[in-house]
Amino acid sequence: VGSVVMLGFGFAGETGMMDVQLAFWPAMAAWGFIIWEIFKGEASQINAGLSNDHVQKAYRTMTLLVTVGW
Repeated sequence: VGSVVMLGFGFAGETGMMDVQLAFWPAMAAWGFIIWEIFKGEASQINAGLSNDHVQKAYRTMTLLVTVGW
Protein backbone atom coordinates (compact mmCIF):
# COMPACT_ATOMS: atom_id res chain seq x y z
CA VAL A 1 0.00 0.00 0.00
CA GLY A 2 2.77 2.44 0.95
CA SER A 3 4.62 2.03 -2.33
CA VAL A 4 1.50 2.58 -4.43
CA VAL A 5 0.62 5.74 -2.49
CA MET A 6 4.19 7.04 -2.69
CA LEU A 7 4.48 6.38 -6.42
CA GLY A 8 0.98 7.69 -7.15
CA PHE A 9 1.50 11.02 -5.41
CA GLY A 10 5.04 11.29 -6.79
CA PHE A 11 3.72 10.76 -10.30
CA ALA A 12 0.89 13.24 -9.79
CA GLY A 13 3.28 15.89 -8.50
CA GLU A 14 5.90 15.41 -11.19
CA THR A 15 3.45 15.39 -14.09
CA GLY A 16 1.55 18.45 -12.90
CA MET A 17 -1.66 16.61 -12.10
CA MET A 18 -1.32 17.99 -8.55
CA ASP A 19 0.55 20.85 -6.99
CA VAL A 20 4.07 19.66 -6.20
CA GLN A 21 3.85 20.64 -2.52
CA LEU A 22 0.48 18.96 -2.07
CA ALA A 23 1.76 15.73 -3.61
CA PHE A 24 5.11 15.80 -1.78
CA TRP A 25 3.81 15.41 1.77
CA PRO A 26 1.57 12.35 1.24
CA ALA A 27 4.36 10.72 -0.78
CA MET A 28 6.83 11.37 2.06
CA ALA A 29 4.37 9.99 4.61
CA ALA A 30 4.04 6.83 2.51
CA TRP A 31 7.84 6.56 2.27
CA GLY A 32 7.99 6.89 6.05
CA PHE A 33 5.49 4.04 6.34
CA ILE A 34 7.67 1.90 4.07
CA ILE A 35 10.72 2.67 6.22
CA TRP A 36 8.75 1.77 9.36
CA GLU A 37 7.56 -1.48 7.78
CA ILE A 38 11.12 -2.49 6.91
CA PHE A 39 12.67 -1.60 10.27
CA LYS A 40 9.85 -2.39 12.73
CA GLY A 41 7.07 -4.12 10.83
CA GLU A 42 6.47 -7.53 9.34
CA ALA A 43 9.62 -7.49 7.20
CA SER A 44 11.87 -7.10 10.24
CA GLN A 45 10.00 -9.82 12.13
CA ILE A 46 10.39 -12.28 9.27
CA ASN A 47 14.05 -11.38 8.84
CA ALA A 48 14.73 -11.84 12.57
CA GLY A 49 13.51 -15.44 12.32
CA LEU A 50 15.92 -16.33 9.51
CA SER A 51 19.53 -17.34 10.04
CA ASN A 52 20.76 -17.50 6.44
CA ASP A 53 23.72 -15.11 6.04
CA HIS A 54 22.79 -14.29 2.44
CA VAL A 55 19.28 -13.31 3.48
CA GLN A 56 20.65 -11.14 6.30
CA LYS A 57 23.01 -9.36 3.88
CA ALA A 58 20.20 -8.83 1.35
CA TYR A 59 17.98 -7.40 4.11
CA ARG A 60 20.69 -4.97 5.24
CA THR A 61 21.26 -3.92 1.63
CA MET A 62 17.53 -3.38 1.12
CA THR A 63 17.29 -1.20 4.24
CA LEU A 64 20.22 0.90 3.03
CA LEU A 65 18.83 1.33 -0.49
CA VAL A 66 15.32 2.20 0.64
CA THR A 67 16.51 4.60 3.33
CA VAL A 68 19.33 6.39 1.52
CA GLY A 69 18.70 5.55 -2.12
CA TRP A 70 21.07 4.51 -4.83
